[in-house]
Amino acid sequence: MREKSVSFLCTLLVLMACFCVSVFAEETITVTTSPADTITDTSAILRGVYYTDGADITERGFAYKPAETGDEDYKKVVMHGDNSVTKFGYTLDTLIPDTAYTAMAYVKTESGVHYGLEIEFRTLAAPAKPSEAAGETPETGIVEDALTATMPMLLMLSMALSSMVLFKNKAR
Repeated sequence: MREKSVSFLCTLLVLMACFCVSVFAEETITVTTSPADTITDTSAILRGVYYTDGADITERGFAYKPAETGDEDYKKVVMHGDNSVTKFGYTLDTLIPDTAYTAMAYVKTESGVHYGLEIEFRTLAAPAKPSEAAGETPETGIVEDALTATMPMLLMLSMALSSMVLFKNKAR
């Protein structure tokens, strides 16, 4: 009888140990941030992927900021939709031209937030504005020279002279 009790207690102890290991086991989550692509002067596409041992993902997205700012200045973009999709991407479209940024993908689980490595990218310089040199007007882009600038005045003068000639001929 004593052997059965010891055997039962050993079995119970093994089962409890297995339960504790499975309940208190650390989540294995890997988050990867891919390099930014399709970078313009005001936008860039961020992509991320995560792998998990079955942990429930409650949120996924990206954290980004201008590179020169402090760590507390990260802005968060939360991805909506099916959190079981391990690959995700987002187009940032309100960026500042010719600015360096850092970004990283993240996922959130019951145990906390897991981040991928930071990536860095730089937006392109803003497109050049039309030159205002040589009399170019920014509203139309038409280059004015001396003749086109005085054309309206010459037209009015010509009309006035024609009217005077007609009036003089009628008076005779």
